[in-house]
Amino acid sequence: METQQFLDNLKEFVPFGIEIYQFDRPVPDTLTLNQIPEDKRTKVLLNNGGQSAFFLPHANEQAQYWTANRHLMAFALSQPEVVRLAIVR
Repeated sequence: METQQFLDNLKEFVPFGIEIYQFDRPVPDTLTLNQIPEDKRTKVLLNNGGQSAFFLPHANEQAQYWTANRHLMAFALSQPEVVRLAIVR
């Protein structure tokens, strides 16, 4: 799904929540998130080309953007609509 198409349909995900992961290479067929222990998830994702993740929980909860890539974070924080909503730790 192209970015604009996702953004145009974002309101349809809000009641249900969604997790989106961005990788810099194809994801192995054997990589299944529910089989990765929570304490190892970040390392496994990074080792498999994980670049960023976006978590949109159910309505009235905070969304989260995660990346270990400084350039992706700088780009996200250069967007006025992100800065307006961001809580940076």
